[in-house]
Amino acid sequence: MRLSRAANPLRRLRFSRASALTPVLCDYSLEEQHTGFEVIAAARRHDPAIPAALLTGYATKETADEAAAKNIAIMIKPTVTEEFLATTSKMLKRDGYGR
Repeated sequence: MRLSRAANPLRRLRFSRASALTPVLCDYSLEEQHTGFEVIAAARRHDPAIPAALLTGYATKETADEAAAKNIAIMIKPTVTEEFLATTSKMLKRDGYGR
């Protein structure tokens, strides 16, 4: 598995099309009024079962409901280390969030 990070996740996805995508861990609130939901949707156009999680300090019931409906884990910042490790472990195993 190859890890990558991007200051602009939407731009990064354009360059990822040729290679297999790994699980997506993204902040909810991005620059230029984009959201992590957009990044995850773009990744899932290439692999609909890709595991994904959002990090947010601005959780609303609507955000949590949308994440649940789209099979996206959500972690509230500041995130407890144990929660972060458990969520990302499930993503890496593709157990619970995806295939």
